[in-house]
Amino acid sequence: ARGRQFVDTLLALVEFVPRGIEFVPCLLEFRREPLDGGKRHAVGVDRVDVLVTRPHVEGVVKIPGHRPDMSRARTVAVVVGGTSGIGEAIALGFATEGADVVATSRSADKTAATTEAIRELGAKTIEQTCDVTDRGSITTLRDAVLDEFGHVDVLVNSQGVISRQAVLDIDEESWDHVHDILLDGVYRSVQTFARKMDTGSIINIASLASHLAIPNAPAYTSAKAGVNGFTRAASKELAPDIRVNAIEPGFVITALN
Repeated sequence: ARGRQFVDTLLALVEFVPRGIEFVPCLLEFRREPLDGGKRHAVGVDRVDVLVTRPHVEGVVKIPGHRPDMSRARTVAVVVGGTSGIGEAIALGFATEGADVVATSRSADKTAATTEAIRELGAKTIEQTCDVTDRGSITTLRDAVLDEFGHVDVLVNSQGVISRQAVLDIDEESWDHVHDILLDGVYRSVQTFARKMDTGSIINIASLASHLAIPNAPAYTSAKAGVNGFTRAASKELAPDIRVNAIEPGFVITALN
């Protein structure tokens, strides 16, 4: 069930949420659905209350538990950083909902494993690694997706890295490395894919850390704050055809953490 709440929230984003909104899930109402005669349970979300923040607008919005039918038009989703943690849960969640999904990361082994898991869920996919620090690598990914599917409907940027060094201790190499992946990687990915998207939804995974700073992680905190700023700018410029939003998860137990 790890990451299921983000999957449901993302699905709501794809259909319901207008452009330019940042939000933090602040209340999740879970449901438990029995599997295998009650031996196991699937966990989903019936309702998400989110704190919405954008210029001159603050409040709580209730996103209904309804999900869009991603299989109806064969939605094509690309999840960058989609082979572990939150990104993997998002990719598998989209596949479960009927989308065709390409999950990618720098790791060939993880990309292969997640691609196989997506196929087992009945979704179409391709196996393609991607390094977000290399624009050429992102372009290769985009072109491979377009060659296979002809279009991209949803782009999720969920790549992750962290450096646990304090403000007075972090060196420039570590600082640059974190920003190159978390912030510059989002910029490269959005720019590369949006140039070939007529319509669709781009969702950047930011972090609550951009508001509530994590001690001994200044590079991560500042990079995620940058993702929020870039999301605002992109949402204004790419509207109305492409909607750009950010989700700010709190602490989630993943391999990165």
